[in-house]
Amino acid sequence: MIGASLKKDIDGAWFDSAALHIGVMLEKRAMEHYQEQAQATKEAKVKSRFEWLADWEKGRLQRLMAMEKSMREEIWNETRFWPMD
Repeated sequence: MIGASLKKDIDGAWFDSAALHIGVMLEKRAMEHYQEQAQATKEAKVKSRFEWLADWEKGRLQRLMAMEKSMREEIWNETRFWPMD
């Protein structure tokens, strides 16, 4: 039987993991939106601003993806689960 403490830890980890995953999805959509807007405009200043925003979102996306990977590996190590590649 799973103890209450372990169940609470697992529930918390899944919540944190889901929150990070949602953040990754939102950052990816924002980056793609700004890239599309940059491609759609003819004005150099507007294009430059959208490209800057897309790059900024890309940096945030990369950091969130690294956090998500780290959390996933931590959960796997704690549960002694390693997927077969």
